Amino acid sequence: MVSLCASPASAQGERTFRYLFGYPSKIELTYPSSDSDADSFTLTHLVYAGATGGSAYAFTNDGYKYILYSIEGTGLKRSGLLVQHVGQLHAASDLNCTPSALVESGDELIPKWKADQDIDAHGLPSTR
Repeated sequence: MVSLCASPASAQGERTFRYLFGYPSKIELTYPSSDSDADSFTLTHLVYAGATGGSAYAFTNDGYKYILYSIEGTGLKRSGLLVQHVGQLHAASDLNCTPSALVESGDELIPKWKADQDIDAHGLPSTR
């Protein structure tokens, strides 16, 4: 199970975000491990031909880039998690989400995160 969770808004309207990977009874990866890295997430809007687009949320941890993505267009709906070694062109793995399991909230929850320069310039990495 992969989750990108937002805390309730503080009195100043700020939220903290946390990435979780694993089963509810056994979380294998939590990021960030402290609130000091909370600003390290990126949000890149994906645009493809034929009215197809989506979003890619990414962060880097211990030499790997984790990319949660969602793409939708005419006859296409795909989402998943790409894991890429930093500095590599291709992703090491692509875990596809079950379509019915994807729950998205509007961008109103997301602060003004910067775009990931690599994803913005080249799109999502392939697994080859």
